[in-house]
Amino acid sequence: LILGISVPSITSALLIRVHPVYESAMRSIQRNMRNNVKSREALLSHCQRVECIHVVIFTDRIIGAKTVLRSITENTNGTIAFHIFVPEASESAMNSALSSIVADSSVRAAVYSLSKTIEESDLNPIWEWDEYLSSTEVPLSEWKSKWTIQPAAWDYDEKHFSKFNLARFYMADYAIFRDIDRVIFIDDDIIVQGDVQDVWKADMSNSVVLAGCRLWQWDTQCNLWRLAPDRTPMLQFPFLGFGSIDEYRSIEDATCRQGKSTPDGCMPKNFFKTLDKVYSNISGDSSG
Repeated sequence: LILGISVPSITSALLIRVHPVYESAMRSIQRNMRNNVKSREALLSHCQRVECIHVVIFTDRIIGAKTVLRSITENTNGTIAFHIFVPEASESAMNSALSSIVADSSVRAAVYSLSKTIEESDLNPIWEWDEYLSSTEVPLSEWKSKWTIQPAAWDYDEKHFSKFNLARFYMADYAIFRDIDRVIFIDDDIIVQGDVQDVWKADMSNSVVLAGCRLWQWDTQCNLWRLAPDRTPMLQFPFLGFGSIDEYRSIEDATCRQGKSTPDGCMPKNFFKTLDKVYSNISGDSSG
């Protein structure tokens, strides 16, 4: 029956005419789909009555996001509340794409315009700054300031500049989440093969952010990818733009020399000391 809903409408109509007993069930499922794609207020109201697993996705790629959402629902035992942030012009299309996913009564979803969310939260994100992307208009060698990390050429990707990539860093200040203690953030280009409820129940008593600790790592000695051991320090991964810091590459090796980048990317001199000062100003305490 559910398979009948996912095929073209003419096929569904023929199915109902040939098998009239399915008509009321079909209407019930379709009504459930519409009801489960909720407004923000309705979703939050539902989650006050039922414990929800809040999952957040920022996307401008509807088909890819739909695959992620389906993989989550098919592997999770619990009530899921999806918060999906999209371009304003894509709200209707995303709501339509969600229809078959939220037919399950344990799934709720709300779709938001990212730009409206930023506006109602009274934020001034970096992509709204006048100088945003100005560094991309000059040669890489001129991206020099005390803050500038110069990434390796292979790591230069325009998707990194997208507001849908940067919006995650402002989540704690979104008005939408002021009454929610925690959320699970997931990229829009992955497949979830486990139960996100396991992540949701993780102990965060001493943490603000938890992240996956089993990641693929490039073995520079053998020139191949390996699955890193649990609790591998994040500095050993090249995610921060200046390459990895490990037993083969020191902080000094990863520091830009005379403003020039390195094949693996580099950081400004005394970059970690600068970060420590910023951290101290924010928290009132230095991590060293």
